[in-house]
Amino acid sequence: MDVLEGNSEIKIIERPVDLDAKPFIPEGWSLAKNEDGTPCHRQGGKWNYDRTKIKAYTSKSQLKGHGVKWPDLYKELEDQLVINANLLDFYLKHKHLIPLNWNNSIILFCGTTYRDCNNQLRVRYLHHNGNDWAGGSTPIDINFGHHSLALVQVK
Repeated sequence: MDVLEGNSEIKIIERPVDLDAKPFIPEGWSLAKNEDGTPCHRQGGKWNYDRTKIKAYTSKSQLKGHGVKWPDLYKELEDQLVINANLLDFYLKHKHLIPLNWNNSIILFCGTTYRDCNNQLRVRYLHHNGNDWAGGSTPIDINFGHHSLALVQVK
């Protein structure tokens, strides 16, 4: 009522996300390196979180009911603004902002590639474990099924 009468106002809460910052690196891991020696961490700028600016990407192969291998997925994502693991860590701190329609999916943060303590390349992901949202990681040498979706920025 106070808003309608002009005595109060509704204010959007700004939640800054720094996709340019150095990502969290699990103990014993490192950032993988590109052929030119730079870290495999695509920066995405600094912005205020806005769920309308991101989407879960499904590859062409996944749309046909098949899985997709990492090289093919990465090739498809070349012209996309892929989201890095910094947003995963943001979501783990702000679980109430995670879209409910991701509940049955594994959301991949392909903008950051790690090398684990066994020298295996991995990406981190977000998933619902039945009770709560949690982070995890997966080797990239697997076939990503129809439920493994890469998070990208909307252009």
